[in-house]
Amino acid sequence: MLLHFYFLFSLIFICFAILPNQNLNFKIPNNDGTVCAGYIFMGEESECTCQQNIIYLQFAQYLSQYVIPNGNNGYGIRQFGDIHFNDSDLFVPFRDIYWLQRDICFWTEYDQNGTQCKYSEKVIIKGETDTIVDLPTAFSLAQKIAAYNIPFYVWDHSINGDQTGLFAALTGYRSGYILRSNTNLAELISVAQKQLIPDFKNLGCGNIAPSPISPSEPYLPNVPGKCANIVPIYSTQMTTPRGSTIRPPPTTPHPHNNSCNSIELIFILDRSQSVDTDFYNNNATQFVLDLATQFTFPNEANPNHFGYARFGVIQFSDDAVASVPLGNYTRAQFTSLVKSSISYTDGGTSRLDNAFLTAYNQFQSYSTINNRAIILLVNDVSMFAINDSIDALHKLENFVTLPMGAIVPGLNGNPQEALSHLIYLLGNRSQLAFSSLTAAKAGIPTLVDTTFPCATPPVCSALIFIVEASEAIGPDAKLNFLKLVQRLVSVTAQNSNQRFAIALYAKSIYHGIELQNFNDFNKTLSSFIDTVASDNFPNGGHTYILPILRQLNATFYTGLQSNYAVLLMAEAERIMDIGPANKIAQAIGTFGADIYVLDQSRYALPGLWNVLTGNLDGHVVNGTANDQNTLFDIFQKSLINEFNAMTC
Repeated sequence: MLLHFYFLFSLIFICFAILPNQNLNFKIPNNDGTVCAGYIFMGEESECTCQQNIIYLQFAQYLSQYVIPNGNNGYGIRQFGDIHFNDSDLFVPFRDIYWLQRDICFWTEYDQNGTQCKYSEKVIIKGETDTIVDLPTAFSLAQKIAAYNIPFYVWDHSINGDQTGLFAALTGYRSGYILRSNTNLAELISVAQKQLIPDFKNLGCGNIAPSPISPSEPYLPNVPGKCANIVPIYSTQMTTPRGSTIRPPPTTPHPHNNSCNSIELIFILDRSQSVDTDFYNNNATQFVLDLATQFTFPNEANPNHFGYARFGVIQFSDDAVASVPLGNYTRAQFTSLVKSSISYTDGGTSRLDNAFLTAYNQFQSYSTINNRAIILLVNDVSMFAINDSIDALHKLENFVTLPMGAIVPGLNGNPQEALSHLIYLLGNRSQLAFSSLTAAKAGIPTLVDTTFPCATPPVCSALIFIVEASEAIGPDAKLNFLKLVQRLVSVTAQNSNQRFAIALYAKSIYHGIELQNFNDFNKTLSSFIDTVASDNFPNGGHTYILPILRQLNATFYTGLQSNYAVLLMAEAERIMDIGPANKIAQAIGTFGADIYVLDQSRYALPGLWNVLTGNLDGHVVNGTANDQNTLFDIFQKSLINEFNAMTC
């Protein structure tokens, strides 16, 4: 899709440690068979971003020469722009630094003589913050990319900054990962010194790069373009200071929070021929925004106000379209999406069955919360439509606990009959049907609260167990540790505000950190005990600890628990990525969580473990010289007692 852009430049650089079995297709083997680091640079190339692209290319050159260690790292670079130019050769194996620098030289010359800059003032991209029309699709993809927890930086040249929040989602809501500067190489380097450059240095393999020299500013051609005079003016002081690796929670919740329980709500809007056009474009749109305003959005949740809402919007007539896919949005993002995507089109018939099946698919594909609801806005529901859609509604109700509906003005029927039809559709539950949007806006929040009551106090503390499931650890040590965990959790306070998690890793993350209540956790733990005992599964032949440490760090910074306790069982002698892991261990060690390590190393010194535990006495325990009873006694008196004492 061709998109007009008033977005001046989006330079995206991806820097990540390449991990096996992550389905990323990028592996850089060293001489000893290990996997090193890969760096990707992506830059928008179009008529009104030519000058910025030259700065970006020179910045990439600077990073490759003076920042990234000069070991066996891999590089990928891609330009994107007009469809005739668009570089489709992105997903190729990484290449060496000489290939990167050759391409930078070639593309810089191409831009400086103006050839490339004359392609188009239009861009093909799934990410632009000013006029993007496929933002729901792009935003959904950005969330999936962010789930890899890869260090992902963006140089943002949007006119008004990242007002849609696409880049924030892409970077995983990490503080300091969106850079802003003028079109000036020295200033961009200065902005990057705070966080990007240290990260790039630490992730690469090899010797430290040579000391940098002050680069000269490149020649920038005066290429006319429609957006040549709207370059935003920023200063280096606008760069967000380094903070949490995931979105920092606000200090206070939104004042209109109506539920202490989290909920997923999909609006289903009838825009068939019988619906009043002006009412749909104005009142229906405003209703969606007004109702959503009464709930807390995910980025606003915190330990004291932990409930939040995830939203989606479906519009239907002959066909049904998920105009806003079910997902996590900020308040500003959802408002922008609703205003840009909800509109009456060319009428059509009211195919309720398609609408319900589309909602079913949305919940099936994207749901993360058990509390689910829909709100259907219709002019009227004929008995024909009810008969045609009832099976689809029953299928949807396998997911949805709270189906609701409201009547909107239209061209046929009368309001009383329409309401009676809606009540019949909803199983003769009159409390779920509203005669107007005004009544729905007033009644739905209370209905949500009574349907999804706050039966338990806020989650306050989490106890996380992490197991190295490798060949080096061996089946006996794995099984003994899992049984030790079973004994330890049995002596926790088992309060309703406690959560537990078990994670297993080695060559990859076999089971990630998933916080569960006491009963669900014990079911998960028992399942792993059975599979390890019967099949020694999982069992990795290489050990990479960086991915699970990144996930642990991300868990800390969600802001949804006040306290964390961790017990890691691992060895340090076969870790393949100990250098990058040491860097993130420093961040984890200073967070303030109560972290213990059961060290199964036989010869290696516990340097990484001391960093991870914040150098606290007694927090690294020898696992090779103590039996299970001794270990149980040690951790019950330390870790478990400390966890039980954690309060909000």
